[in-house]
Amino acid sequence: MIRNVLKNKPGVDVVKLQKSGGVVSRNAKFRQKSRSHRIREYFYGLANDLSPHSNIANFSDFSVFRIGGGPQAPRSALPIGAEPAADPTRLAPVNINRDLLHTVLAV
Repeated sequence: MIRNVLKNKPGVDVVKLQKSGGVVSRNAKFRQKSRSHRIREYFYGLANDLSPHSNIANFSDFSVFRIGGGPQAPRSALPIGAEPAADPTRLAPVNINRDLLHTVLAV
């Protein structure tokens, strides 16, 4: 990634910083195991009290929605006294396409 930035943006300087004192390095295997554990915890619950199962359905049989208002401008960018208009509980339809491949959806 750094090589791509340096190659595509010649005016960019990358400065390496030392890690903070409390930083613990994690290898790829540990991160993968932790990620798998969190996904399993999501589906099975903290105490294995949930019982997930799979169903086969056509994409035309259901709809997918995203919850939230999306990115917002910071309050400092709004006119004085104005409130952000985005509703955090707003449902936005999501197009069902290959972009959803390998994503986790919730019911």
